[in-house]
Amino acid sequence: MRYPFCSNLAQRLALVAALIFLPLIGGCSGKGADAPTPDSTSAPTPAVTSSASYYLAGSDIVADGHGRISLDKLDSGAVRISARINQTDAAHTYRLTLQEVGKAGALTLDIDGTTGYGEQTFTTDATGAPLVFDTLLRLASIATVTDPAGRTKMSGSVGADAIELITDLSIAGIQAYIARHGVREVKDILSALPPTIRSNYTLVAQTSGLQAASEAEPRIVMFGADGRFLLSVQSAPGPKREMLEIGELQSDGRWIFREIQVATNTVSGESCVICHGAEHPRPIWHEYNQWPGVFGADGDTLTSGEADAITRIKASQADSDRFHILPLHHARAGDIFSLPHRQYPYTNFNATTEIVRAVTEGVWKRIRTSPRYQDLRTGFFLNRCSSTVRVTTNPYWARFRSALDAAGERTATDDKAILRALGINDPVAALQLSKKVLDLNTNDSLSYNQASTSLLSFVHFLALDDWIKDQPELGERLARLPDLGAGYVGNVYTGHGLGQSNLESARRYRMQHNFGLSPEDLQRSRERHTAPNYSDGVWRIEQGVLTPAQEVLCNFLEGK
Repeated sequence: MRYPFCSNLAQRLALVAALIFLPLIGGCSGKGADAPTPDSTSAPTPAVTSSASYYLAGSDIVADGHGRISLDKLDSGAVRISARINQTDAAHTYRLTLQEVGKAGALTLDIDGTTGYGEQTFTTDATGAPLVFDTLLRLASIATVTDPAGRTKMSGSVGADAIELITDLSIAGIQAYIARHGVREVKDILSALPPTIRSNYTLVAQTSGLQAASEAEPRIVMFGADGRFLLSVQSAPGPKREMLEIGELQSDGRWIFREIQVATNTVSGESCVICHGAEHPRPIWHEYNQWPGVFGADGDTLTSGEADAITRIKASQADSDRFHILPLHHARAGDIFSLPHRQYPYTNFNATTEIVRAVTEGVWKRIRTSPRYQDLRTGFFLNRCSSTVRVTTNPYWARFRSALDAAGERTATDDKAILRALGINDPVAALQLSKKVLDLNTNDSLSYNQASTSLLSFVHFLALDDWIKDQPELGERLARLPDLGAGYVGNVYTGHGLGQSNLESARRYRMQHNFGLSPEDLQRSRERHTAPNYSDGVWRIEQGVLTPAQEVLCNFLEGK
C-alpha cells in the first residue's frame, strides 16, 4: 500500500491539510491520486539513519489529547525533530520545547493546529554547540507542548531512561523491541504503544477466545487507526495475563495470528488456528450492529453494569497496569460507548469499520496478483449489468468467461466463482468474519455488513480504482455525474454523497480516506474532518459510489 510522502515540511503540512479537508489531492499524493511530478529544483530528501520516538500526554488525555515526539538522525549528521499531536485548534499554532533537565536553553519548533504536525532540523543545540543524535538520546530531557496562551497542553520524557515508543507495529517488531529493551511484562509493552493504537480499542466482557474476560475485568482489544495490527491483552488474573495476542496483516495481504509470551519473548501460533483458521486465517468480529460479549454489544449502548465497570476502571486508571494507557470517557448506563479521539465516536462501529478496511485490503492484495486479474475483475461489474451486456459477442464478457474457464470455474459466474478464480479458495471463510472458520456452514454467505456497505462492496470498490487507473476514460465519465447530496442539510437528508463537485471526486475522496493514508494521517482524518457527511458518507461505498456509477460502468462495458 502506497502512503503519501512529501520531501519537505511545507509539502507535508499542505498534504495533511488537503487529506483532511479537501475533496481531491493535488501535488503530492497517495493511493487513489496521480503521482507527483518530481521537482528537479528540490533538494533530495535526507535519509534517516537512526530514530527514536517518545510519548506525549496531557494531564487529561481525553481533553488535552496525546501525541509523540520523534528524533531522527539524518545522513548529514543533523537531527530532525518532529511531533504529531491531537486535540488541536486549527486557528492556533502550538509550540514544542525540548529542554534538558536542569539546563537552561531549549530547542523549539512550531506545530500547526490544522494538521497537528510540526518538524524542524537542527545542527546545533541551545548553546550553539553541535547537536549529536546519540548524545541527545543519553540526556534526560522534557518535551512540552504549549498553546498560544502559554498553557501546557501535553508533555513527556525524552532520552535517558524515558520509554521509547514501538514504531514497528508487527509481530517481529514487538519481539525486537522486547529483546532490545529487556521487557519482561505486558504493562511495559502497553506503555510503549504509539497514540494510534492507544486511541482505538474496545473492551470485551465475554469471549470464546483463550484470554479470560469478565465485565469487571475486561479484555482490551486494540485495533489501531487502520485495523492492520490487532492487539489483545487480558486484565484478569490467569495464565494468559502476561501474553499478547496479535493479528497482523502482512504486505502480501495474508493475516498471521500469534501469541507472544513477553517474559521469554517466545512466539506461538498453534492455538490461534483453532479460531482464526489454518490455511488463510483472518480476524473474527461480529458485523454491525450487534457485538455479543463486547461492551456496548447492542448498537454501542452501554448497560448499567458496563458503565459501572468503566467508572471503576477510570477511578483507578492511573494505578492500573493495563488500563493506564487508554483515553476513557466517563460513562453512565444508556450512554454510547465512545472513543474520545474520533469525531464519530461509536466504539464498536469504528472497530468494525477499520477491521473491514484491513480485511478488504488483504483480499485486494491477494486477488490482484492473479495473472487473470484484469479480465476477472470486470466480472464484478458485469454481474451488475443487464443480460444484454452479458453476451458472448461482448469482448469484456468473452474475456471474463475465458478467464473463469482457465481457472477451472466453468459453471458459475457469481462473486464466489470470481474470487475462487482469483485465488481466494474459500471466499465465505475469507469474508464472513462473524464466525470462527470452523463454525461456518453451507448456509453462510459472503454478506458481511460493515454498517453502510458490505465487505464485498469494498472489494468491488478497490477493483474499480484499479480499473479506472487502467481505463482513465471511466474516471472522466464518472466526473460528469453529480455527487448525490451531502447527507443532512438542516433536517433534510439530501443523499449519500460527500458534497463533492462530482461522483469521481467523491470516489477519490473515499479512496483516499479509506485506503490511501498512513495510520497517523488516517487517525487525523477520523479524529477531525469537515467534509460534509463524512461520518455517514465516507463508508457508503455501495450507495455513494457503486450504485450511482452502475449505468456508466455498464454502458462502458457494452461499448456505448
